[in-house]
Formats: sequence, C-alpha cells, structure tokens
Amino acid sequence: MDDLADKIEIQRFCSTQVLVPAASVPGDVTGNLTTEFARDWRLKKIGEGSNVCKRRMKRSRFVARKFANTCRFDTFSPGTGAHTSNILPLK
Repeated sequence: MDDLADKIEIQRFCSTQVLVPAASVPGDVTGNLTTEFARDWRLKKIGEGSNVCKRRMKRSRFVARKFANTCRFDTFSPGTGAHTSNILPLK
C-alpha cells in the first residue's frame, strides 16, 4: 500500500512538472537534496450525491528532509512544544 501511495505522489509531481529528469534541465545539475516520503492515513469522502461514504486512505507526500541538526536560538516558533517554555512568565 505504501508503494502505491508513493507512486501516485511521484506521478502527481511529474504531471505538474515539479519533478523532471535531470537530463531535461539545461546546464549542469549540482548539489543534492535529500528527500523522504511522509505517510499518514486520511479520512476521505468517496462517491457522489447520496452514495458518499467516508473511508480511510493512505496518503504519501514527497518532502525534503529536515536540514537542521543543531539547536538554534536565533529563531523559534512559539507554537512548537519545546519553545513554549521560553515564553512562559515565571514569578
């Protein structure tokens, strides 16, 4: 099932030309980007009209890997769990 979800995601990127063969790019292709598939289950509506039913389907997204491997203190998002302790008032 994972392979099918991955194949659909790659086909989606190729059809919108987000992914293209390196040979079709003019000039030299330099550098590497590491990627991975993020997979989860989603509740989707299937059918039309009165025949609509909900079904859990496997979803796969092709994403770039996280590049940060060290802790940085110059940026933070207050919505993330680890950084919320930085903004709590202490008495």
